[in-house]
Amino acid sequence: MSRKNEPYCELGKVLDALARSRDVRGPYNIAYYLSDITGRKVSGQLVSKYLYGESVPKQMFMKTFAEAFELTPRELQELAWVYTYGFRLDTEGRV
Repeated sequence: MSRKNEPYCELGKVLDALARSRDVRGPYNIAYYLSDITGRKVSGQLVSKYLYGESVPKQMFMKTFAEAFELTPRELQELAWVYTYGFRLDTEGRV
């Protein structure tokens, strides 16, 4: 079954946007990039499950992602917020 028309969950949207901002597109490319940069084995299938909200990433994945993509403090803050609470704040920092 293809998921091309299914939207990513909120966390998936943030992960995807952060990766795309560094020219890495799609779950398998994200997994390859993470593995290549950090030397840690990362599964494309598992990254896909994270993006679609079928599974919640463990803290080690989040740390690996942040390390590999060299996230800024602001990007880390947004990622941590969505990882913890499941939604984004507006541009003014309000719920």
